[in-house]
Amino acid sequence: MKSLKEIFEDPKVSQSVLTDGLRVLDEEIAKRSGIGGMAIKGAYKVIKNVQGGRTLEKAVKILMPEFIDKLDPYFTRFQEEGKGKTWEEYLRPHYNVLADELLAVTDRKIKGTDNRAVRGTYDKLRPKARKEVIASLPALSGMMERYL
Repeated sequence: MKSLKEIFEDPKVSQSVLTDGLRVLDEEIAKRSGIGGMAIKGAYKVIKNVQGGRTLEKAVKILMPEFIDKLDPYFTRFQEEGKGKTWEEYLRPHYNVLADELLAVTDRKIKGTDNRAVRGTYDKLRPKARKEVIASLPALSGMMERYL
C-alpha cells in the first residue's frame, strides 16, 4: 500500500492536487457569510492579490508536504480500519485534533515569513481559524478522495 505522501508527492499527481486544493480553498472562502465571512473574504482577497496570486500558490506548495505528513497516519489507519467508509467519513471523528495539527503547521510557518501583509492578516484571523479549518475539512477530504 502506498502512503499518502507517496500518492500526493508523485509528480504526475502533485500539480493536480495543488490546482484542486486552490479551487477548494476558493470555494470554501466563497461560502463564508456574515461579518466573520466578510473578514475572511477580505483577508483572502488581500493574500490572493499579493504578487498576482503567486504568494497564495507558493504558501500552499510550502504547506502541502507538512499537511500530508500530518494526514499520513490517518491514511494508514484508514487503509487498515476504514473498510466501507469514504476518506471523509473516516476523518470526520478526527476533525478537531486534525485541525489543531494542521494549524500548528501554519502557526510555525507564519512565524518564519517576512511578508508583513500575510503575517498580519493571519494574526487577525487566527483566533477563529480552528472553526474554519474544521468547516473546510469535508471539502478538502472529498477533493483528496479523488486521488486515493
